Amino acid sequence: RDTAAVYLELARAALVRTPPDSVTLDQIASKIARYQFWIGQHEAGARTLDLVRNPDETRYTVAEWGSSTFSNLTARRLRELANLVARPSVRDQVFLRIIAGYLLVDRASPADVAWASALADSIGTRGPQTEARNLLAYHTLKRGDSAAARSAFAAALPPGAPPSPYPGGTPELGLEQAGGR
Repeated sequence: RDTAAVYLELARAALVRTPPDSVTLDQIASKIARYQFWIGQHEAGARTLDLVRNPDETRYTVAEWGSSTFSNLTARRLRELANLVARPSVRDQVFLRIIAGYLLVDRASPADVAWASALADSIGTRGPQTEARNLLAYHTLKRGDSAAARSAFAAALPPGAPPSPYPGGTPELGLEQAGGR
């Protein structure tokens, strides 16, 4: 891991020294950050994420953050690391990762669900915000509270905008599954 960390830091330094066009820089920086996260170099990865100008290029990297056996991340630690991410739209992706990967798991405690709800409310970027609210609504439906789930799905519907794509389903689909519409 130490050798990999050195090579990744050298790659990041070379990228900063001679930046290619914006799209290429975003793709390479995101990939470097992903590998830094993979080997547990979380602070370095967060700094590298800040090089990415287009937040769409960070979605996969952030969604996978903490999935390596080297990471040893907890929800609280990842929340601390989110503070290192300068761009609010990317930080919102990190909040979504905390909600999806750490808080709304099977047998989540009421405290974790409450934290997930508060974190979802703090997300300001429309896509991650809709996805977080959608996850909360599905979690409520899974617990068997269809009335609360209907309300949550209705609240997750973005006003006047097409729904955000989410692998677990859209708020519209969830609303139907909860007996609404």
